[in-house]
Amino acid sequence: MRIPSILPIFSILLLTTNVVSQDVFHVDPNIGHDNRLASGDATEPFKTITYAVARSAPGNALEVLCHDGSFRRETWPIQVGLGNITIRAINPGAVLIEPGATAGSAMSNFDLSPASGDLTLHGLTVTGAQKFVRVIGGGSSGHHVNVKMEQVTVAAGTLIHVKLSGNARLNFDLRLSDVRAADSALTIIAEDQAHIKVNVQRSRLHGGSDHGIHAEAIGPDAQLVFNVENTVISNFGQHGIQVIGGGGPCDLTMNSCNLVGNGVSTPGKAAISLVTPDPISQYPHANLFRNIFHANGGDIQDFALMPGNFSFETNLLQDTAADGIGGNIVGDPDFVGTTMIMGANSLAIGTAPLGGLGHDFNGNLRALDGRGDIGAFEHVPYNFGVDGQAFLGRTLRLAMSGPPGHTFALLAGWERSFGTTLGIVPMAGGNPGVIGQLDLNGKWTTDFGLPAKSWLAGNTVYFQAVGRLENGNNSLSQVVEITPTFSP
Repeated sequence: MRIPSILPIFSILLLTTNVVSQDVFHVDPNIGHDNRLASGDATEPFKTITYAVARSAPGNALEVLCHDGSFRRETWPIQVGLGNITIRAINPGAVLIEPGATAGSAMSNFDLSPASGDLTLHGLTVTGAQKFVRVIGGGSSGHHVNVKMEQVTVAAGTLIHVKLSGNARLNFDLRLSDVRAADSALTIIAEDQAHIKVNVQRSRLHGGSDHGIHAEAIGPDAQLVFNVENTVISNFGQHGIQVIGGGGPCDLTMNSCNLVGNGVSTPGKAAISLVTPDPISQYPHANLFRNIFHANGGDIQDFALMPGNFSFETNLLQDTAADGIGGNIVGDPDFVGTTMIMGANSLAIGTAPLGGLGHDFNGNLRALDGRGDIGAFEHVPYNFGVDGQAFLGRTLRLAMSGPPGHTFALLAGWERSFGTTLGIVPMAGGNPGVIGQLDLNGKWTTDFGLPAKSWLAGNTVYFQAVGRLENGNNSLSQVVEITPTFSP
């Protein structure tokens, strides 16, 4: 019997498979040129991101590799909705996007459609603009868009403003980022049958006059899902997080986060607000585990009046009404100075059940001592942290906690040797070279000025402390790394 050839079948598959091509362009604001003679490769880069997006072939995916420098001569907002687009800093922290305060947004997609693609932003520093990324529009059934930001440092009115309608789907992921918002850090609105999922990990949202995260479902079938882990939300004038459940299911999960200083300036505001605008809408559902609530206007707005459709377990709180419920405790996290490093007497240390997240805000392993800690930062015998964005020419607050009265050495350098101390290369402006002593409460703080040298932008600096325990053994703090960026 003759076996028929399968080559025609493969030929049909090849003809019917949609293979998406990718354009890769380099952009350099200092030496690049926006003209047809430039190839857009590393030797002939374009000057602007705007031009690189325009040169991409229709239907192609696009990766824009940004060389060090300040991008000011863009056509704002940069339109980023006609295919899969990745905009990446070659050296994270050394690429500055400067739309200016009058710009409505730095990047936008004004109309979601089946032609819209995914957006990935990596390693960018952004200052100015009312909104960094704006996604407005509708979408048809099954239309799915992903927006991902990683290692971004943003000082703008709002990091992302999403207003999605129709039957579209959108996933937004934020990781390893620092957002200093003038208004709300995240504004997320789902209308009609839109479904929006938000995932925030190991990031810091701080400083706005409005909400840290404002989310609203409008319409009986609109859905919102939020997952927030190892994240700090602090010093917002309204609520740290507000979820308005005016539609279908609205779910908020927060695990090992710090909510600090929110809602203090406005009466009746709190760290978290879960509300519904009318009796027929579904009430937002929340799962709150291992979080620190401290110095807010309140923990949860109208906690006593809320229906019992949420989990609230093993949090360190201010509100005595929730003390003992689900293992919640009331007390002071004993932060060191203005940082969120916990002092040795913090009630958050060792009080969380094991089996939570594997790593903390800094990426350090949790429960190395066999105990779980509440909040974004795991405590170790010598614990080191920084407060503030790492802007060149600005001051960082350095903080230590450990055994009361003990002496330690603080090291800093460009290189690290895993498992031992840092491999020290002296920093420009002088290695701190600090020999410090913890006070009677096991705390120490100092200010460290980052040199105003532009060539330092994007170069990672590592800090680590070394101390001696009661048994005579040396103990190392976790290694904390910062990446200095341009000062806005």
